[in-house]
Amino acid sequence: MPADYPKRNGHDPYLVACDRVMTDVMGVVRARGVLIGVDIDPVRAPLDFHQIQLTYGRRTRLVPVDHDIFMNAEFFRTLVLHQIESAIDELASSEGASES
Repeated sequence: MPADYPKRNGHDPYLVACDRVMTDVMGVVRARGVLIGVDIDPVRAPLDFHQIQLTYGRRTRLVPVDHDIFMNAEFFRTLVLHQIESAIDELASSEGASES
């Protein structure tokens, strides 16, 4: 977790954004009905971008997200959630194909 984010009203904006992003991504995961593991910034990233790691079985996809988009709920939902949906669909279809 980056420590350089300023706190406002006792809340760390990065942690608030992480909670929001996790809620949004898990909503997509539940809607797809696939057991996908989700991790945000699994490796401490530079402050100018973040990573959302999606794991299904032994396969993993990283979705990079610009910091400003990550921190803005509307931008994130508009610009990133469709990428998350595509990555989930890709993971689920490729895992099934590799097991046959």
